[in-house]
Amino acid sequence: MGSPRMGSPRHGWRLARALCVVSTTWAACLPGATTGDAEPDGGQENDGLVAPHESREPPVSVSVSAAGERRGPRARPAGAAVYLGIRDLLRRDPRSEEETIRLRSRMSTACNDDGALKDFVEGALWSASYSTPTDRGPIKLATDTIEQVATVCLRIDPPRAFELLRRASEGLGDSYELELVRARFLAVEGRLEEALGAAEKARARGSIHALALSATIRAEIARQAHPVHRAGMLADAIESVSAEPTSAWPLIDLTAVLSTRARLLAEEAVWSEGRMQEEALDRANEALLRLSVAPFIAAIRTRSLDSLCFNETFLSLDRRGGARPAKDALGCLRAAQETRNLGARVVAGLALTDAFERERALDLEAARRQLSGFDERSTVLLVTRGDESEMLEWALALSHLLKAVRAKTERIVWLNRTDTPSVALLVEHILKTSGLTRIERVGSSTDPFTTSCLGAVMADRKVPTVCPIEKSSIQRLRALGRPSVAVLVGKDLDAELQDLAVYEHNLWLLSFRLHRVEGEKIVVLKSVSDVYAVAPPPVAVEAPAVGTKDSK
Repeated sequence: MGSPRMGSPRHGWRLARALCVVSTTWAACLPGATTGDAEPDGGQENDGLVAPHESREPPVSVSVSAAGERRGPRARPAGAAVYLGIRDLLRRDPRSEEETIRLRSRMSTACNDDGALKDFVEGALWSASYSTPTDRGPIKLATDTIEQVATVCLRIDPPRAFELLRRASEGLGDSYELELVRARFLAVEGRLEEALGAAEKARARGSIHALALSATIRAEIARQAHPVHRAGMLADAIESVSAEPTSAWPLIDLTAVLSTRARLLAEEAVWSEGRMQEEALDRANEALLRLSVAPFIAAIRTRSLDSLCFNETFLSLDRRGGARPAKDALGCLRAAQETRNLGARVVAGLALTDAFERERALDLEAARRQLSGFDERSTVLLVTRGDESEMLEWALALSHLLKAVRAKTERIVWLNRTDTPSVALLVEHILKTSGLTRIERVGSSTDPFTTSCLGAVMADRKVPTVCPIEKSSIQRLRALGRPSVAVLVGKDLDAELQDLAVYEHNLWLLSFRLHRVEGEKIVVLKSVSDVYAVAPPPVAVEAPAVGTKDSK
């Protein structure tokens, strides 16, 4: 499962609302409106804050401090409107440009003005004071709103963001929510050891989500200590996120822990081989299987089933040389039936019905026929772009596809436009595990004119006036001729797609993100299992129906 390396701040508002809805009523997230200290029942500063069907009564009359003593809600501060105004705008339609401008303005004011920052914090603490040991909705709502403002402050003035968190944390006592935010911010700032300490402090205070964050930070520390991956390098990180869940874990935290575990184990598998790779993928599959069912949200289930299908097939090919018993296709059968995954459909041996994306399925089938027609004179252009998290998700799928290419030709041209040297090393590893060694590496990976020039050269067109590719390389590229296909992998590849489409190259895009380039020759692989539609496993099997005796 893929996620950004350092865990960008969560969409706290939506999370807070979800937690409140499932734990009690939405009113439990809102301080009450029946006393002089409660939020107003109407008026400009509370306009639209409470929906008509929502209770306006306070959820409780007393709250409990971090130390455990009973106390009443704080008195409403004079500047509570600063907090309420921001919290209100966070509920509005994010597609509204007017509301977005208002929200940014108020958040920026809170970051830049000492008085506004003080009023915002006091308002948030007043709102949070309505929490109880059995209902943490108000404190969750307050801390998520604080996180949103602190995120804006981090972009404007990082020290100010940490000052906001410090002031709010002092008022909340031993609450773990803001310690988690602080850990994320420290990680973004590159202060990993401090970030790990903050995550561990949040864990000690009762945060389950801190398990996932701590593991992510530990993994990053290991990567920075060892630029070239070493066997077992991620063992400490994986161990820290391997605790067995209990029924008391909130769903959002369970998702984070299982997803992080699966992601780190998949990364370990990419860099491993033989028995170590099999064990890592088997353990990843255990987590993915859990994530592939309700009550996890549809997006999580879809990605989990996709990875599960790919891994199961990848393992069976490696272990049995293509002889896959029907039970090994069960993940693909579910992915095909439940999420209409096209690659899973091929592996499971299901017919192409109107339930699937027929047009894209036919494109993938055309790409398969194109690949089968390659010979030793064929050339494949590989373009990679994006961060390590995205490239890791595609690593084994790309390796499978390139192995199928190598069976036909070894003429590969690689343009690397990835973000960091570590990602380039990862792609080098993918090429190596695919058995490809005769690789023509092209020019500068950062120059924006490289792709356009490469597209012209390999189409035997006039070399553009601005071309960063060396003349000696241009001669070798021309000798290779027009590529049979250009394979683009990663994210944010619209510019590269456009540059190559101008010269009418055949394009295969491996990306989880939609592109915005018009072109009939772009074949889109939007899930890792889609590679099996282009490079099918040696044996297709008819898997048993889910729920039958043979499928158990």
